[in-house]
Amino acid sequence: KFGRPPALSAEDRAAVVERLAAGASIAMVAREFKTTRQTILRVREAALKLRHSA
Repeated sequence: KFGRPPALSAEDRAAVVERLAAGASIAMVAREFKTTRQTILRVREAALKLRHSA
């Protein structure tokens, strides 16, 4: 196992997507999960790509 460990677990990433879908702001979700806005944006982008490729 090399590299940096993920900031959010798979469960956390799913929860982030749910919170954003419920209308929470990116900054608010980032504070809630004690991570950066950029991490939240990356999770959102990954979720959107998954949804569009399915």
